Amino acid sequence: MPRSSAAAESSPTVTRRLLTGTLELIGSDGGTNLSVRRLAEASGRSTMCVYTYFGGRGSLLAAAHKEASQELLDAVGGHEPGPARAHAAAAWMNARPLLALWLFTVTDPPEVAACRTELTARARAALDGQPGTMRLGEMVGQLVLDGHVAVDEAAVR
Repeated sequence: MPRSSAAAESSPTVTRRLLTGTLELIGSDGGTNLSVRRLAEASGRSTMCVYTYFGGRGSLLAAAHKEASQELLDAVGGHEPGPARAHAAAAWMNARPLLALWLFTVTDPPEVAACRTELTARARAALDGQPGTMRLGEMVGQLVLDGHVAVDEAAVR
């Protein structure tokens, strides 16, 4: 059974290591084969820690998605509306292309798919329809065209 949020707060080093390791793993391989074992190994923790602190893979990935999403939104929100926001989003995405692609394309597990829907809505509100900005799909497409990321055609279908 997962620990209560009060218990998780009492051990921030474990939760922090799990989140950091998860985000680094996704950033290095694009989020392929995110088993509990791989997530734990990337974090230098045991699989039991994933279950103890997050209740399972889905909740850990959802927490990682929320953290990376907030980082992107903070980077965008620190600029005036218009081209500066688009440039900030593009810079963040170019610095973390595989993580950025995962943020906007992940569909599994369901806990993360719900986070993606929320991120897309919040990012669109911050970026779309402003003069001189690229739409989110165009930004992700540009990452692919520039060779920063490769799209797995089977995964897209």
